[in-house]
Amino acid sequence: MKILLSILILAVILAILFILGVGYYLYQTAIVRKENNPVKIPEEKISAAQTYYYTHQERQMAWLENWGYETVEITNKKEAKLVGYYFKAKQNTARTVLAIHGYRSDAFKEYMYMAPMYLEQLGMNLLLVDNYAHHNSEGKHIGFGYKDHFDTLKWCQWIIDHNGLESKIFLQGVSMGAATVLMTAGDKDLPDQVQAVIADCGYSSLKEQLNYMLKTIYHVPIFPFYWIADGFCRMLAGYSFGQADTLKYTRSIKIPVLLIHGDADKFVPTPMVYDLYDACNSDKTLKIVPDAGHAESFLVDQIGYLNAVKKIVETNI
Repeated sequence: MKILLSILILAVILAILFILGVGYYLYQTAIVRKENNPVKIPEEKISAAQTYYYTHQERQMAWLENWGYETVEITNKKEAKLVGYYFKAKQNTARTVLAIHGYRSDAFKEYMYMAPMYLEQLGMNLLLVDNYAHHNSEGKHIGFGYKDHFDTLKWCQWIIDHNGLESKIFLQGVSMGAATVLMTAGDKDLPDQVQAVIADCGYSSLKEQLNYMLKTIYHVPIFPFYWIADGFCRMLAGYSFGQADTLKYTRSIKIPVLLIHGDADKFVPTPMVYDLYDACNSDKTLKIVPDAGHAESFLVDQIGYLNAVKKIVETNI
């Protein structure tokens, strides 16, 4: 009897350790910074848009280098260095786009193709930034939009300090960056200079996004692994998954919003954009791009994307 009881206790301990280990692995995989960790896509799953992206990226980077930019820095609340890249329009203008990249991307990877639209076709200044815990910015834990939106408010202030009180700022974000700019726009401390938001393939909340990933990528049950990973995030990263609630912030937005999403998005599922659209109480526009996967909308429909952005920019200046 004692042997059976000992075996049972050992089995319970091992089960608990296994569950904690999986939860910690999920926290490490999702939240902790990783360098030189590109997502590897099987060749047979590479889309036409991704093929175009990788084929022409050297040309696009050369275009940006030729245009020229100033590398700038700020510090966030944690006194971490954040790095940005400021591109000035050819003609003086008060209009500046603040562009926020997505999860485990960086400023240039995300916006090398979109930058000419703002700089050349729309004649706007452009500030690209590396998020906290990404690329050239400092930090260990990815903020999933919640922590990043405080940094984005500081970048807005940098633009105002640099270009003056008459600045007109447009927030653009892709994926996690889209969630970030929506949270920024819904924050009570949003500067009056921010005119509108362009949110491309953002998630409705980090909780919904992680639960979706647990089911489709990791193939583990939501309970208890989501809650354990959240516990590690609270203890080690200083925030909870529930705080990254894009819907909550979107309900408080008072400026115009353009929501963009591909109808073939399998990473941030397309139905999330409808939840965001319904939650938004300000002037809002929804653009669904046929056959576009995650973060592919611009490459799939460059003319349609430009026209949608041009409309929101020209009606809010």
